Amino acid sequence: MSCQYPPPTVMITNPSTDTTVYLSQANQPTIILAEEHSPVEGQFVPAITWNPSPTINTAEYYDQIQDSIVIPVKVTAENDGGTATDSITVTLKKQACDDAPECTELAEPPTIVLRELKRGDFLSDPCPQPRPPKYPLGGFRPVSLEEGPIGDINLVACFDRDSDRWKFNVPTVDIRVFLDLCPQNAPPGVIIVDGVSEIVVADPCMAVKDLQAHQTYPIAPKETGYVLKPILEVHERVHKRVYQEFIDKGKATFDRAFREYSPRCTEFTSLGQAVENGKKHIRSLFLQLWGKASTEYESQFDGMTEEDRTVYERERIHSQPEVQNLIQDLIFQFLQLHPECK
Repeated sequence: MSCQYPPPTVMITNPSTDTTVYLSQANQPTIILAEEHSPVEGQFVPAITWNPSPTINTAEYYDQIQDSIVIPVKVTAENDGGTATDSITVTLKKQACDDAPECTELAEPPTIVLRELKRGDFLSDPCPQPRPPKYPLGGFRPVSLEEGPIGDINLVACFDRDSDRWKFNVPTVDIRVFLDLCPQNAPPGVIIVDGVSEIVVADPCMAVKDLQAHQTYPIAPKETGYVLKPILEVHERVHKRVYQEFIDKGKATFDRAFREYSPRCTEFTSLGQAVENGKKHIRSLFLQLWGKASTEYESQFDGMTEEDRTVYERERIHSQPEVQNLIQDLIFQFLQLHPECK
């Protein structure tokens, strides 16, 4: 006669699968493993053994971790009916913030720089097209989303252990704009020059009238007259300053969102991931700022007729002191070269 002994079963229930535990200087838990077995009563209840132990004191491993430490854990149930086993692995890693540099200063919102792109920076000519009798000799506009309005984000991540938060430092970020001259739009006979010394005419006193014509908008030289590049440039930079006002208007909202973005240590598994996610999030904040400012800037011109736009250019842009003062300076320089015209 023979006896049939019930074979044992065993299963690890905590943790029930392979698991990874992230440790930090402030978080080094003791892991208590648990199992379920059968039979659960009677003379055939199996003996349970663990290898290495059902208790893992992670503090004992913390200083040994380079990349990670993998601890295989095996449980064995044994009785007269046989042996059963189950196993898992517990992987210990340091949290990303423990390898991050310590924050030594407050994370201040970045300075925004309007970075000028020239005609050659675009795949197609960004200059306004001439529509006679209008010949735009310069252009300014925000760069479109497809053209890439935001420059590279040079971000440094650090960890503030007092608040248990990631912080990000971004010194400056470029918002790109198109600002350049469009000499190809000049009507026949009009010459664009860098300065008054390049104006060569038989009657220099007549050229003074060309210079005085720069005081109005649109600039209206004689048919074979001169247009001064510095005046075209300063005109477009007034447009840039107006756009800067819309950027500045939204900067307080951007700054607040920048300061509020401070993820907890556990949100990233590596310093590299913290940097990449920080760049992605901060870029999205910049795109919101750029989008709102650009929409508001462009909406100034919604519904404007050609005549309305001319009035805007003359009264809002060309009449500004930096434009008019430069014109006066250049007239003065020319008269110094030709005192007979005073």
